[in-house]
Amino acid sequence: MKRKRIQRVLTIAVIISMFVTSIDVGVLGKKVDAEENSSYYGKCGTSAEWKIEDGILTIMGEGTIADYWFLGNESPWNKYNSQIKKVIIEEGITSIGSYSFWECGATDIYIPDSVTEIRQNAFEHCEQLSNLHMSQKLEKLCWGAFAWCYSLEKLVLPDTLKYVEGHCMKKSKISALIFEGDAPEVKGSDNFFEGIVTTVYYKKNCIGWKKFTEKYPNQKY
Repeated sequence: MKRKRIQRVLTIAVIISMFVTSIDVGVLGKKVDAEENSSYYGKCGTSAEWKIEDGILTIMGEGTIADYWFLGNESPWNKYNSQIKKVIIEEGITSIGSYSFWECGATDIYIPDSVTEIRQNAFEHCEQLSNLHMSQKLEKLCWGAFAWCYSLEKLVLPDTLKYVEGHCMKKSKISALIFEGDAPEVKGSDNFFEGIVTTVYYKKNCIGWKKFTEKYPNQKY
């Protein structure tokens, strides 16, 4: 009787051990799968979604990328910033939200012509960014949009641009700022060129540049 009880206890112990082992293996298996899987995805706006595959962050859908903040409300891909080498925003997105790509490690960023607004600090501290394809329909460039972009040497702004705000390129290394159209209206702070001295290129047949150059005499034209 005692021997049967011992055997029963041993059998139960073996079953429990096998069950625990299977759980551990399952959990570890999921961890391994997660580490090996380089694909991440989610929503980033009412009708906008994002995914990362093989170092490429793609934003797709329609409308606005949500606004974020660099303290406690970072973009959902912020934790993968060091893995991101390229950003592709697809046609259909119309506005890039605040701090969307803050500290993103991408060297290449593509902004489609459907984008008409780049909001506050959207690309701040994109310190590796060296190749930028700008929307040819951009109308508004907000405060600090390309601040601290140390690797971006040239910024070309389309003839659709109407408004810019202060600190747009603060502490960046942009050496050539090219305007394709009329001089934009500077809204908010007047410190459009704060923290940067650059060479500004504009077309002489476009309007508003005499007043603009008189307002910012410390730049090269």
